[in-house]
Amino acid sequence: MKILLLLLIFVVCVTIGSSYAYALESTYPTINQRLTEIPTYCAVESITDKIESSEMDEMLAKSELAVNAWREKLQKSEITNKEFWDLKFKKIGKNESVTDDCTITILFRDDPEFSGSLLSKTLGAFMRNSIYIYYENQESIYGDKWMDGILKTIIHEMGHTFGLGHYTT
Repeated sequence: MKILLLLLIFVVCVTIGSSYAYALESTYPTINQRLTEIPTYCAVESITDKIESSEMDEMLAKSELAVNAWREKLQKSEITNKEFWDLKFKKIGKNESVTDDCTITILFRDDPEFSGSLLSKTLGAFMRNSIYIYYENQESIYGDKWMDGILKTIIHEMGHTFGLGHYTT
């Protein structure tokens, strides 16, 4: 009887202990992206007739807002070396070339190249030091507030440039 009681206590302790430890476990998914310098984000003005030039100007302004938002949050979280997070922003006009000081480019496209697949509805992507923002898909998600979706998407994709992955529950 004592053995059964001890076994029951052991099983209860192990079960409670392991579930408690599991509940406290936090994970922050990462990807293989690593910055090797203080980044300069360059938003590249697209040549397109699918949106008004004022909308392109607003998307470029949203890019700068996103960079400023990340800079502010990262510097606020850094206690001693705030200059490590002195993210820079640069606008590249449609008649200009991307320069060597651009660490990450922000490119605007009407829609993804992968039509017909699940990715055809994506809002943005980060690949090889470039952020792609697909503005035609924004309206299907955000409706009239699609420009707010542009800002949210840029902020999200910038997280990938720091090595952050997607959070899963």
